[in-house]
Amino acid sequence: MTTVSDTKEYPSTSTKPAVTIKGQAGKQIKIESVSIQLISGKEGVTNSTTVSINGTPFAAWKYTAAKYSDVLTYNKYPVVADAGKDAVISWAITTNNSVYPAKFKNASYTYSFVDVETGTEVTNQYLIIKCESDAAATALLPKIKELAPNAEIGTVSKV
Repeated sequence: MTTVSDTKEYPSTSTKPAVTIKGQAGKQIKIESVSIQLISGKEGVTNSTTVSINGTPFAAWKYTAAKYSDVLTYNKYPVVADAGKDAVISWAITTNNSVYPAKFKNASYTYSFVDVETGTEVTNQYLIIKCESDAAATALLPKIKELAPNAEIGTVSKV
Protein backbone atom coordinates (compact mmCIF):
# COMPACT_ATOMS: atom_id res chain seq x y z
CA MET A 1 0.00 0.00 0.00
CA THR A 2 1.07 3.51 -0.72
CA THR A 3 0.07 6.56 1.33
CA VAL A 4 0.37 10.04 -0.15
CA SER A 5 -0.01 13.15 2.03
CA ASP A 6 -0.37 16.81 1.16
CA THR A 7 0.37 19.00 4.19
CA LYS A 8 -0.61 22.29 2.51
CA GLU A 9 -3.58 24.22 3.88
CA TYR A 10 -6.51 24.87 1.50
CA PRO A 11 -9.23 27.47 2.25
CA SER A 12 -12.80 27.17 0.97
CA THR A 13 -12.04 30.19 -1.26
CA SER A 14 -9.69 28.10 -3.44
CA THR A 15 -9.52 24.53 -4.71
CA LYS A 16 -7.08 21.74 -4.00
CA PRO A 17 -5.99 20.32 -7.34
CA ALA A 18 -7.34 16.86 -8.12
CA VAL A 19 -4.85 13.99 -7.92
CA THR A 20 -4.62 11.32 -10.59
CA ILE A 21 -3.31 7.85 -9.80
CA LYS A 22 -2.29 6.37 -13.13
CA GLY A 23 -3.83 2.97 -13.90
CA GLN A 24 -1.74 -0.07 -14.80
CA ALA A 25 -2.66 -2.72 -17.35
CA GLY A 26 -4.19 -5.79 -15.70
CA LYS A 27 -4.55 -4.07 -12.32
CA GLN A 28 -7.23 -2.19 -10.46
CA ILE A 29 -6.53 0.75 -8.16
CA LYS A 30 -7.98 0.17 -4.71
CA ILE A 31 -8.42 3.34 -2.64
CA GLU A 32 -8.17 2.05 0.93
CA SER A 33 -8.75 5.30 2.84
CA VAL A 34 -8.78 9.09 2.73
CA SER A 35 -7.85 11.38 5.65
CA ILE A 36 -8.05 15.09 6.35
CA GLN A 37 -8.01 17.76 9.08
CA LEU A 38 -10.68 20.47 9.11
CA ILE A 39 -11.17 23.91 10.69
CA SER A 40 -14.06 26.35 10.54
CA GLY A 41 -13.33 30.01 9.97
CA LYS A 42 -15.19 30.88 13.16
CA GLU A 43 -16.61 28.80 16.01
CA GLY A 44 -20.07 27.53 15.04
CA VAL A 45 -19.69 28.20 11.31
CA THR A 46 -20.24 24.92 9.47
CA ASN A 47 -17.87 23.65 6.83
CA SER A 48 -18.59 20.66 4.64
CA THR A 49 -15.84 18.69 2.97
CA THR A 50 -16.33 15.97 0.38
CA VAL A 51 -13.72 13.70 -1.17
CA SER A 52 -14.71 12.18 -4.52
CA ILE A 53 -13.12 9.44 -6.57
CA ASN A 54 -13.75 9.53 -10.31
CA GLY A 55 -16.59 11.98 -9.64
CA THR A 56 -18.38 9.83 -7.04
CA PRO A 57 -18.41 11.07 -3.43
CA PHE A 58 -16.40 8.70 -1.21
CA ALA A 59 -16.22 10.50 2.14
CA ALA A 60 -17.80 13.60 3.67
CA TRP A 61 -17.45 15.51 6.91
CA LYS A 62 -19.06 18.53 8.56
CA TYR A 63 -17.11 20.50 11.14
CA THR A 64 -17.93 23.61 13.21
CA ALA A 65 -14.96 24.19 15.54
CA ALA A 66 -12.48 27.04 15.12
CA LYS A 67 -9.53 24.75 15.84
CA TYR A 68 -8.17 22.00 13.63
CA SER A 69 -9.82 18.62 14.05
CA ASP A 70 -7.90 15.48 14.77
CA VAL A 71 -7.13 13.54 11.60
CA LEU A 72 -10.46 12.35 10.21
CA THR A 73 -10.18 9.10 8.25
CA TYR A 74 -12.73 7.29 6.12
CA ASN A 75 -11.87 3.68 5.34
CA LYS A 76 -15.12 1.74 5.68
CA TYR A 77 -15.76 0.90 2.02
CA PRO A 78 -12.74 0.87 -0.30
CA VAL A 79 -13.29 2.10 -3.85
CA VAL A 80 -11.84 0.13 -6.73
CA ALA A 81 -11.21 1.75 -10.12
CA ASP A 82 -11.74 -0.34 -13.25
CA ALA A 83 -8.78 -2.38 -14.46
CA GLY A 84 -6.22 -0.28 -16.30
CA LYS A 85 -8.09 2.97 -15.58
CA ASP A 86 -6.89 6.01 -13.65
CA ALA A 87 -8.36 7.02 -10.30
CA VAL A 88 -8.94 10.76 -9.87
CA ILE A 89 -9.33 12.01 -6.29
CA SER A 90 -10.80 15.46 -5.73
CA TRP A 91 -11.58 17.52 -2.63
CA ALA A 92 -14.36 20.10 -2.21
CA ILE A 93 -14.81 22.32 0.85
CA THR A 94 -17.70 24.70 1.39
CA THR A 95 -18.86 26.91 4.24
CA ASN A 96 -22.18 28.53 5.09
CA ASN A 97 -20.43 31.86 5.78
CA SER A 98 -18.22 33.47 3.12
CA VAL A 99 -16.77 35.99 5.62
CA TYR A 100 -15.07 33.18 7.56
CA PRO A 101 -13.56 30.68 5.09
CA ALA A 102 -13.23 27.10 6.23
CA LYS A 103 -9.94 25.27 5.65
CA PHE A 104 -8.48 21.80 5.48
CA LYS A 105 -4.96 20.42 5.56
CA ASN A 106 -3.12 17.11 5.71
CA ALA A 107 -5.18 15.59 2.93
CA SER A 108 -3.95 12.06 2.40
CA TYR A 109 -5.00 8.86 0.72
CA THR A 110 -3.87 5.26 0.78
CA TYR A 111 -4.09 3.02 -2.26
CA SER A 112 -2.80 -0.20 -3.73
CA PHE A 113 -2.79 -1.97 -7.08
CA VAL A 114 -4.75 -5.21 -7.15
CA ASP A 115 -4.40 -7.92 -9.80
CA VAL A 116 -7.55 -8.36 -11.85
CA GLU A 117 -9.15 -11.72 -11.21
CA THR A 118 -10.22 -13.68 -14.24
CA GLY A 119 -13.45 -15.62 -14.35
CA THR A 120 -16.70 -14.68 -12.70
CA GLU A 121 -17.09 -11.46 -10.84
CA VAL A 122 -17.35 -11.90 -7.08
CA THR A 123 -19.28 -9.37 -5.01
CA ASN A 124 -20.67 -9.26 -1.49
CA GLN A 125 -19.36 -12.49 -0.04
CA TYR A 126 -20.92 -13.62 3.23
CA LEU A 127 -19.78 -16.09 5.86
CA ILE A 128 -22.17 -17.31 8.53
CA ILE A 129 -20.79 -19.20 11.53
CA LYS A 130 -23.16 -20.87 13.97
CA CYS A 131 -21.73 -20.95 17.48
CA GLU A 132 -22.82 -22.73 20.64
CA SER A 133 -22.96 -19.48 22.65
CA ASP A 134 -22.52 -15.72 22.49
CA ALA A 135 -19.18 -16.15 24.28
CA ALA A 136 -17.95 -18.58 21.60
CA ALA A 137 -18.99 -16.14 18.86
CA THR A 138 -17.28 -13.24 20.63
CA ALA A 139 -14.09 -15.28 20.99
CA LEU A 140 -13.99 -15.80 17.20
CA LEU A 141 -14.18 -12.10 16.31
CA PRO A 142 -10.46 -11.23 16.84
CA LYS A 143 -9.36 -14.16 14.67
CA ILE A 144 -11.80 -13.19 11.89
CA LYS A 145 -10.55 -9.57 12.03
CA GLU A 146 -6.96 -10.84 11.83
CA LEU A 147 -7.69 -12.98 8.77
CA ALA A 148 -9.95 -10.42 7.06
CA PRO A 149 -9.10 -6.93 8.39
CA ASN A 150 -11.49 -5.17 6.00
CA ALA A 151 -14.42 -7.47 6.78
CA GLU A 152 -17.64 -5.94 7.99
CA ILE A 153 -18.64 -8.03 11.00
CA GLY A 154 -22.04 -8.32 12.61
CA THR A 155 -23.47 -10.74 15.12
CA VAL A 156 -26.95 -12.11 15.76
CA SER A 157 -27.70 -13.63 19.15
CA LYS A 158 -30.78 -15.69 18.28
CA VAL A 159 -32.22 -16.67 14.92
